[in-house]
Amino acid sequence: MGKLNSGTVSVEINGRTYDLAYSLGAIDAIERMGGPRQTLQRVQEMSFDAIVGTIAAGTGAKGKDVQRIRQDVLAAGIATAAGLVAEYLMLCVFGPSWRERDEAEGDDDEGNA
Repeated sequence: MGKLNSGTVSVEINGRTYDLAYSLGAIDAIERMGGPRQTLQRVQEMSFDAIVGTIAAGTGAKGKDVQRIRQDVLAAGIATAAGLVAEYLMLCVFGPSWRERDEAEGDDDEGNA
């Protein structure tokens, strides 16, 4: 699972940490791929381009940095990278409060056990 830090999801792929920011630039790039929901669906279907494109959008990567992302995703395995990237796209769909709300509900469940 990635780590959320106020609108950023950090994911480790092939030993490299990528900080995927929840930002207007990232959302604009994801919109060009069809929007967060469609991109999430493509990631869940293991689309290599959707996974790489989402990481590039979240990091603001261009040129050689995108090539490094492609190599890391391939080395880590598409399914591994897809699971990590899906969490970031959920942040893009629901906003930063989604994860905070989810974690708070988990805390409530622990107290009732």
